[in-house]
Amino acid sequence: MSMTSFPVMVYAVFDFEYTKEQLMTITDYYRIGLNNECFDPKLFLKWVFYALSQAFIIYFICMICLNEEGLVTDDGKELGFWF
Repeated sequence: MSMTSFPVMVYAVFDFEYTKEQLMTITDYYRIGLNNECFDPKLFLKWVFYALSQAFIIYFICMICLNEEGLVTDDGKELGFWF
């Protein structure tokens, strides 16, 4: 876990798109937040719907693939989801 999370945390801490002086003087950078362009409830629900629909599609594809006849052993045992 440290091999994958540590580089992302270091990049997030030390990555600056603008200098601190630019952020304090140019207020146009905060326009998106002031207009609620990124925090709209409709936009949030749209992304939740996308996530749920993709999760259901992946789940049902996995269930269809695991319920085929090829996943039954010679003695009649089903291999199941954890196979």
